[in-house]
Amino acid sequence: MRYLLAAALAARPSVASAESRLRPPRGISADVAAARHLFEANLDAIRRHDRAGYLACYLDSPRFALTGPTGFTLGYDSLAASAGSGWPDHFEALDLELTPLAPGRVYGTYRYRVRYGAGEQTGLSERWFVETPGGWKIEVSTAFPAIAGVPAPPRAIVGGTLLDGTGRPTIRDAVVLMRDGKIEAVGRRGQVRLPAGVDTLDARGCWVLPGLVDAHGRPDALDLRSLYPYEEAERRLREHPERFHRAWLACGVTAVFDVGGYPWTLAMARAAEATTEAPHVAAAGSLLSTVDHWLNLAAERQFIYLADSATAVEGVRYLASLGVGWCERAMSCTRR
Repeated sequence: MRYLLAAALAARPSVASAESRLRPPRGISADVAAARHLFEANLDAIRRHDRAGYLACYLDSPRFALTGPTGFTLGYDSLAASAGSGWPDHFEALDLELTPLAPGRVYGTYRYRVRYGAGEQTGLSERWFVETPGGWKIEVSTAFPAIAGVPAPPRAIVGGTLLDGTGRPTIRDAVVLMRDGKIEAVGRRGQVRLPAGVDTLDARGCWVLPGLVDAHGRPDALDLRSLYPYEEAERRLREHPERFHRAWLACGVTAVFDVGGYPWTLAMARAAEATTEAPHVAAAGSLLSTVDHWLNLAAERQFIYLADSATAVEGVRYLASLGVGWCERAMSCTRR
């Protein structure tokens, strides 16, 4: 892409004087504003999975170029043939930057984060905007995955009420600046200087605090079978854990320890680690119990009843075979 830009600029006629080289072309502000409007419409179409709106942003021409790590493809028809066949489940665009190249031409970049199922990708994407008789269009689009180790772009959370967990008083109208994957600065608005162009998240009316930990993530501590049939509640949790994940995150819970549950909770915990739309989950699997509890279902056991010492050893070994890390210490005891 660097060579493509350089070649295009070199092909332009030389300007008449040093003064004209230094003076910005007329209409630059309007060009950048128009390109930004199209840029945002393009990204919003991706979020909404709007195929028609997405394609309307691009130059319908054989010279349209779509570029990636494996090379480029020419032609609008190629883009139209593939558009809409693989929308991401989650899409985030940060750090939009635009610069004018010449009258009627603007270059832009943004950092993307997309998720397809459990797979997440980050990288840098470019757009080359051109003014046409039919309005502004994108004539070059690229996407390149981030190199391993490249930090996320800087970002600031602005306007919220900060509770930092240290016992200090809350900070109203706070600014939290994050850079290189770490919190760089915290303070009231006006005390923290934000870098030019940094992306901000408006947190007015919200609290900003460290992630909470649910250290006893069991939704069945109370016997509510008269109101909610237990088998049905268990089925909903097994088939749609994302509902509970959203509830946890909405309450500020970013880590959960399921202290005991059905064997399928172990797979649920592993799946939660593969997405950014769930808290971190650790699961202990079935409980070893001296009580044969009503919470057991006909086909699955949430409690392994310890009728004798042999059952206890078998129970621990069973959990260890499922990959329950919390059984390691118990296994060492059974060997003794």
